[in-house]
Amino acid sequence: YPDATLEQIANFCGLPNQYHNLPEISPEKVNSWQTRMSHEDLQIANRLLGPYIVQLGYSI
Repeated sequence: YPDATLEQIANFCGLPNQYHNLPEISPEKVNSWQTRMSHEDLQIANRLLGPYIVQLGYSI
């Protein structure tokens, strides 16, 4: 994580800097949302975000 950048953003927004305790990004978790989101939540997300997802070149 770019800790210094996150700290600057938090300071600029007047937010506490709680970002230093975030877990590291793991490439193995990229598609974990497909199995962790409920079917209902996935439908809602697709309905609300679908046009943006397609516009950015991703498939729904």
